[in-house]
Amino acid sequence: MRIFLLCLVFWGCIACQSEHLQNKSFNIVTTTSFLADGIRLLVDSTIQVKSLMGPGIDPHLFKPGPAELAQLRSADLVIANGLHLEGRMEEVLRSFQREKPVLLIGDISPRQLILYGQAKTPDPHIWMDPLLWADAFYCLPDTLARLTGLSDSLVWRNYRQLKDSLTSLHKWTQSQLETVPVQSRWLVTAHDAFGYFGRAYHWQVKGLQGISTAGDIGLQEVNELINLLVSHQIQALFTESAVSARNLEAVRAGAESQGWKVAWGKSLYTDAPGNYNTPEGSYFGMFRYNVMAISQALNTKATNP
Repeated sequence: MRIFLLCLVFWGCIACQSEHLQNKSFNIVTTTSFLADGIRLLVDSTIQVKSLMGPGIDPHLFKPGPAELAQLRSADLVIANGLHLEGRMEEVLRSFQREKPVLLIGDISPRQLILYGQAKTPDPHIWMDPLLWADAFYCLPDTLARLTGLSDSLVWRNYRQLKDSLTSLHKWTQSQLETVPVQSRWLVTAHDAFGYFGRAYHWQVKGLQGISTAGDIGLQEVNELINLLVSHQIQALFTESAVSARNLEAVRAGAESQGWKVAWGKSLYTDAPGNYNTPEGSYFGMFRYNVMAISQALNTKATNP
């Protein structure tokens, strides 16, 4: 019911902008490629969907240049994650709201499902829980049909298929992660991108850096993570594709100086996908890759003296 009411508010906001956009070539621009992947599955091939950010781009630090601003100007609809993920382009997004529909899907997600970090900062990484990601797209079918001229039945049918696929991904993830011994279910990464993942699958998660990679890392955070690794005998550390590994290397060295050797897991994809010509270049491929990398690393016995 809460999601439905939020959608009604959004539909009301865009209704006055919809009629002049129908019956023309329609261009949707998203901020992240994960959003673009989902939107493409909701519409058909007549709708152009492009993302501003691609592989290796950190959305917390991204600032649009002239090329990206041109894309935004040419868009009929802009879709962003919100929840301060695109922290350095929020002013730009607000400016475009005065001339075209700009939807921040995280900001219309049910507030009771949003996690918060320090200083009550919302966690924007909602795509790390496939079921929550499906909920985030719930408001889009009627909106897309209204703006693009596509039939309601087509877009809603596509949404149901997307939701079924995300539900299947969630169930598969559960089965894979259950192979990891309970005492080994610690996921330690470069920054706090796995909060929703941990909640969905009942894992302990910890990032060296906070929810945003724009924050600073102090000696206290490094020492706390070293102590966590040693005291819980955590077996593996995971770097992230769009985040520097330098600080995690210092953490690993600190744990080793205390007699606990931590293995490196494969680098995970969190805020950005892999290269577009690889399986990890899509949302579903990225998620499956991460799950396999995590489960394989933590099913391996640590090589400690």
